[in-house]
Amino acid sequence: MDPTFRLPPGRHAAVPGTPQLAACFMADVMLDPERDHGLTPAGRRLHVRIVGGRVWGPGLQAQVLPGGADWQVLRNDGMLELEAIYDLQADDGTLIHVRNRGLWTSPTGDWPASYAMSQPRFEAPEGPHGWLNRYQFLATVGPGPVPATSVHLRFFQVLPG
Repeated sequence: MDPTFRLPPGRHAAVPGTPQLAACFMADVMLDPERDHGLTPAGRRLHVRIVGGRVWGPGLQAQVLPGGADWQVLRNDGMLELEAIYDLQADDGTLIHVRNRGLWTSPTGDWPASYAMSQPRFEAPEGPHGWLNRYQFLATVGPGPVPATSVHLRFFQVLPG
């Protein structure tokens, strides 16, 4: 993608600025080993249960609650589509629902990944965590403290440019 892309000549609409990213928190998410559901029309279907973890940073302090899961599809092109659905419990007791969709790929099929990004969406009650409902977020995905059974996420708030 060309970062110098501009509107065509003669177009006079206001052009929004380039979005900025602000680091807001990190998470280590603990996982059960993946379960292979086999080949489907979309690709190889995998299921990974989320069993716990911790979120920390200036934007949020929380536990990752057990009971969520990451539903994955390994596509024919080698990309792994991720859709993790889970809940957090903030240190103040607030429950926050998370739906995190992403893409992951690696030339070796293991870490380090050549691409590992996701787009988390949060659903929080109004109050101290209501700001999570009003922004888009991006997250990087890397190996966690136990690479075979955990992932480390860095969450970034997308701000207008």
